Amino acid sequence: MDKVDIHADVTTGIKAAASLKKRTITGTIMVFDEDGQTSGGVLRFAPGSLVVPAEHKKIKLLMSHDMQQPVGFMTDLAVSHTSVVATFEIPETEEGDKALAAVKAGLFDGLSVGATVERFDPNFDSGTVARVIQASLYEVSLVSTPAFPNTRVTSVTAQKKDNTMPTEPTAAQEKVNTTAAADEATGAEKSPAPAKVTAAINGSAPQPAASSPMSITAAADRIIQGVLAGDPAAMITAALTDVIPAHDKGEGFLKRTYVGQLWSASEAARPTIDSFGAPKKLTGLKAYGWRWVAGKTPVVGKYGSDKKDIPSNALATEPAEGVTQDFAAGWDVARKYIDLGDTGFIESIFQLATDDYRRKTEEWFTEQVLAAATVKADITKVLPALQKLPIEFGKLNARISTIQMGQSAYEGFLNLKDNQVPWWLQRQGEVDLSNARGVASNISFMMNPKLAANDILAYDSRAASYYEEGSSPIRAQVLDLPRGGVDVGVFGYAGALIHDPRVIMKATTTGAV
Repeated sequence: MDKVDIHADVTTGIKAAASLKKRTITGTIMVFDEDGQTSGGVLRFAPGSLVVPAEHKKIKLLMSHDMQQPVGFMTDLAVSHTSVVATFEIPETEEGDKALAAVKAGLFDGLSVGATVERFDPNFDSGTVARVIQASLYEVSLVSTPAFPNTRVTSVTAQKKDNTMPTEPTAAQEKVNTTAAADEATGAEKSPAPAKVTAAINGSAPQPAASSPMSITAAADRIIQGVLAGDPAAMITAALTDVIPAHDKGEGFLKRTYVGQLWSASEAARPTIDSFGAPKKLTGLKAYGWRWVAGKTPVVGKYGSDKKDIPSNALATEPAEGVTQDFAAGWDVARKYIDLGDTGFIESIFQLATDDYRRKTEEWFTEQVLAAATVKADITKVLPALQKLPIEFGKLNARISTIQMGQSAYEGFLNLKDNQVPWWLQRQGEVDLSNARGVASNISFMMNPKLAANDILAYDSRAASYYEEGSSPIRAQVLDLPRGGVDVGVFGYAGALIHDPRVIMKATTTGAV
């Protein structure tokens, strides 16, 4: 039998109140000898059939089987004769916080294993159900719609557990190894080598002999029996050669595939906010503090002793107050989308609204930084800016962390000829064209389409702070019983505080060199 990748969902009703401080999730990821609807059909897993790497940390916790969205990793595993229970640590990242928030809101309250089925039980015959006796686990996901009904998350803990990884094989692995050894000794039937399976799938399609068309029922039965018997895909396909769409006008067999929400390009990154450091917690209506008045800071001078007057100067401070901005949006959704629709619809509303909130806060904070920037009118070219700005920052005992460029300035920078690029930039500079970012002499630079096309913005990351109530906006659902609706909304609160506008510098260029 050729290997088959499947996703098998298990119900995980998360009852504990989750917060961003609770960083582990423990729950049942598989129940043995229980039927479940997976991406590979209805399957049943035999006790000890799940093979898990000895280094548990290799198993990542994903969002909806998306390899680009890891939110945690496995730290512990317990295998019994009835089930598999796993513990996952959720690191303190923005993605981890979102995952815990989704769990708390009941949007993602299921666990699903991603595994490669390597062996089916050849002696098991239960109609449309196949019994798995060996499958290799490669990931576990938080999902919104589970399939196995008799499993539950046991706890969402408030304290991180020890991350020490076991070095000995798990009980499940030992059982699989024992089974494999027994098969070897008794000469039990083995699965064909992967190379042979690949050849069967990719080889030329067989030419069937002329025969009368097969009925839809017979075709479906042939596929099911072929899968249970371990026939290669090409053999199953060959039996269906005479079945054409015209024979299935009712779409009983050749059904349309529902793929859910389609992907669309959506950038929710916040490079400007991130370049000033991690957002600080907004706990009040405004962020405020104090700073020294320029020219009124303590100055130490030479002293001649002999009871002469010691140096002194006038000191003065001033209050510094930041600005804040509220963000919100809401929608009145018909109740039937909640009761009868896919939970992914409400989830998508929240996700897209959160993404837009991130874009809007990035734009707003960039506006605050630009408004406070010190204009450098003597810098009018891109390359001289890279040379002069570090000197200007050095005079103020500061350092440049990031340089942003408008689109035209960035294009001029990229179009520099070899003989125009200084040696220090050639040796220490690199540009990533995939995201319009790069590094030159330990200074990060990027193209920012929100800047004026010819502008350059340079700053010390300590010169400003971004404040936020939380990493994602507050979510709310309120029932509107008289009108049969559900009000859903997002609310967010952001703040900006400029510490030293002298080390936020802006220049308008007229060319590259």
